Amino acid sequence: MESDDLDVGTLRPSTLRFWRHAALLARIALGVLAVLWIGLGIADIIRSRQAARWPVTTGRIEWAGHARGMIFLNRYSRPGAVPYNGVPQLKYRYVVGRDTLYGWRENVTQPPLDGFRVRPRAWFGEVLLPRDPRTGGNIERGAVMSVHFNPDDPVDSALSVDIVFASWVELVGGLALLVVLARGMSARNPNT
Repeated sequence: MESDDLDVGTLRPSTLRFWRHAALLARIALGVLAVLWIGLGIADIIRSRQAARWPVTTGRIEWAGHARGMIFLNRYSRPGAVPYNGVPQLKYRYVVGRDTLYGWRENVTQPPLDGFRVRPRAWFGEVLLPRDPRTGGNIERGAVMSVHFNPDDPVDSALSVDIVFASWVELVGGLALLVVLARGMSARNPNT
């Protein structure tokens, strides 16, 4: 017998049971993640479709750039603080009726900066500055933009209501993960 062949007969039953349970827990966790991604992708697409009917007003970019901050390293790595360029951020001003309001979202489906980081959308666009939806170039301070706002809650606003690529990645990625998990389960259980 070669050294890399695994002889299940040589494993203790408790060890084999442990690895089977670990594999089952991993499949369950991936299944939950896939369902979560599918739900978030569908919710984003529905939100974009609803926001497409929102009224539009004119706004002006107050600030566009990378948020700066300090990372305080713990005692296990290095003591002290290290400056960094954070995620791209945006701030714009717009008027609804008599109220002057401020918004921060480039797209209506954009989660808060401290939002849910397991989402695939958190893996996209974290380096580039916010983009002008009309030209595709970087948004400049002082630029005049169209701002979509929720008529029921005018503070809820965004520069774009398009369905973004990350929403499709969530939906398709979740579906693909479920298909892979289902095929893996059917391959293990030939009676189905």
